[in-house]
Formats: sequence, C-alpha cells, structure tokens
Amino acid sequence: MEKIGLMVILAFIFTGCTKYVIAPVKDDGKYGEYFEATIQPFNNPNPNAQVLPEKHRKNNQAIGFLLTIKNKTDKDLKLNWSKTLFISNGQTDGSFMLGAHLCADRNSEKIHDIIFPNSSLKKRIFPSHLVRGIKGGGCVGGMMGSGKLGVLLNLASGEKQMEKSIFVTIEKEIK
Repeated sequence: MEKIGLMVILAFIFTGCTKYVIAPVKDDGKYGEYFEATIQPFNNPNPNAQVLPEKHRKNNQAIGFLLTIKNKTDKDLKLNWSKTLFISNGQTDGSFMLGAHLCADRNSEKIHDIIFPNSSLKKRIFPSHLVRGIKGGGCVGGMMGSGKLGVLLNLASGEKQMEKSIFVTIEKEIK
C-alpha cells in the first residue's frame, strides 16, 4: 500500500513539473477588413481567472480557449456557433460548449452571437467532446492536448459568409 501511495505522489510531482510552450500561429490576414480574431488557451474554468501567459505555464494542459473577435465594420457580424468547430492537428473535431450552457446540452444547436459594429465579443469556449459531467452536477472541460489547435470560425456580415481558421501551437517543453 505504501508503494502505491509513493508511486502516485511521484507521478503527480513529475507530471506537475511539465511545462508547455504556447505560440500563436501567424494570421493569414483573411477577412481582415471585417474582423480580427484571437484565441488564448486557458486551464482554469473559473471565468474570473487570468488567461494563461503565451510563453510558459506549469501543471495542467489547456482545457479551452478565450476567443476574442473584434468587428471592424459598421455592420453586425453574426457568429454561427453550430458551424464553428474545434481543430486539432489538421482535423475538425466537433463543436464548442459555451460557458453558460448545461452540460447535457453541450452538443445541441446554439444561438448565434451578434457582434455589433465596431464592438468586440469575448467568450470562454470548450471543445464539446472533451467536456464531462461531474458528480453533484455541473461539468468540466477536459485537456485539449498538444499540437496545432484552433478554431474554425463561421461568421456572416449581411449576405457575405466567412470561414476563418485561427491557431495556436501547444508543445511540451523538452529539457
């Protein structure tokens, strides 16, 4: 029994010492006249917690993104959440759960967000397939892993439909 306890403690210590390097991938400038979008990984589900620094973070891997979209036009932008997808290492991998949704409803159709002219939207989003229910109610986001991760945005301005991918690279730091 003591050996098992020691192994658990050692595993926790070694995993807790892992650092991850986060690097944004250069924006291609597509639809730059309409909007500006960024994602920042975070590992704390508390909406009041700070977003992880871009260079290094210790302990847990990211569980979601803080998505920021700035509307640069004088028209409304409509963000279609049902067509906005998580990207993991070159493949789409489901939609997102928004912070205020019930865990059981994470994969259901979501209401569009409207980003008013010359305004911004900020939301914490979690890949739906990684979200798990927890005992006593509620849910928690699972770890996104490492590699090239991102969001395929689906936006509209009037009749103009726009899809844009934005990425970050998250890698374990090897020493």
